[in-house]
Amino acid sequence: MNSMIFTKTPLKKKKPVIHGTNNMGKYYNNEKVVIKNFTDLVDKNLVKFVTSLNIYQHTNNGFHINFIEEQEIFKKINSKKSIIDEMLQNLRLTKLTIENVYQEKYGDVNASGIGDFLRGSYFLLQFCEQFNFSYNINMLNHPISKFLEIYQDKEESESSIYSNVSIFRTRNFKPVLLEDGILTNIYNYKINICFLYFLYFHICKIHAKSVVDDNIKNDKKIYAYIISYPNTPIKEKHKLYMQQLLKPTTEFLSIINNTLDDLGLVQKEFVVIHIRYGDKFLLNNEENIDLEHIKIIDKSIELLDPGQPVLLISDNTIIKDLIVKKYPFIKTHFNEITHTGEGVEIDCDKLKNTMLDFYLFSFSEKILAFSVYCHGTGFSKWVAETYSIPYTCRFLP
Repeated sequence: MNSMIFTKTPLKKKKPVIHGTNNMGKYYNNEKVVIKNFTDLVDKNLVKFVTSLNIYQHTNNGFHINFIEEQEIFKKINSKKSIIDEMLQNLRLTKLTIENVYQEKYGDVNASGIGDFLRGSYFLLQFCEQFNFSYNINMLNHPISKFLEIYQDKEESESSIYSNVSIFRTRNFKPVLLEDGILTNIYNYKINICFLYFLYFHICKIHAKSVVDDNIKNDKKIYAYIISYPNTPIKEKHKLYMQQLLKPTTEFLSIINNTLDDLGLVQKEFVVIHIRYGDKFLLNNEENIDLEHIKIIDKSIELLDPGQPVLLISDNTIIKDLIVKKYPFIKTHFNEITHTGEGVEIDCDKLKNTMLDFYLFSFSEKILAFSVYCHGTGFSKWVAETYSIPYTCRFLP
């Protein structure tokens, strides 16, 4: 079967700025990274090798992995397997905890949507299980936490924006378009090695600073923002873990159930059609609709069981209006929604409507998604994964 693979031209490699050296080590962008004999747990030869890869760039927002040619990195990494094993052993000795943090901003970097954060959390759960690290998923600092039961007993003072979150930018996803228009993907399992280097480089920084300043507490925890794709099918225990985190408050569950009643829908007895038409409409109010896209959606609607209830969810009210006028049996609502990331100033009512859609996905029997993005739509995809809902996503070219 023929397939079309979407690829992006990699950005040019950015090398760290070296400002000078002294007998304590090198300075990268005015921050000391390598310090002589700073700890027995971090071998300076390993640090030297990690630095030589030039895959990290330090900014005020933490350590970022650069988008560069993967083959160049992996060629070097594969030639140093003994160093990788030693590095992994040293990291385990630190009894490290990795916490994936969701908040609106990380310095001057905006968070992306809740779907991206969920997939990154699954990547972290899988990575930590494979390599025996502790983990935590933290959504307390994002406004969606007000709808989550797990955070309702937290004191107001416990919510504080982290300034020391390191951003792991690498993603292991190459979208593939199948002949029937369904999007699938090819995973790059070598991302685990990249993430290992990311952790090691961060631990080097922590230990280096703690030697220079005795007042710096090393709690052996890395706060990170991770939106990488998980490498393998999601295990049931990881789904249950995320379901517990995402459990809505009693008050919000009542709103969800009332909405289902108003729409005449019963849990697990309706199909959702989800159309992700892109941020041009959601963020910029662009109103252009491609009629070829409507034809693609029509084909799927016409194949549905006419007796099964259908709920339409979309980020585009124009498309909603077109479809429900053509197919009056399809149910929808026209509540205003918002993006949960991308620097959008979040309106509480719009966020409530967005989270309402999130949970309506979770109560469906099946989800048929459509997206103008070649990566699909994470908003419905990772709800489907979390609640084991059959799912397909078709590309709208």
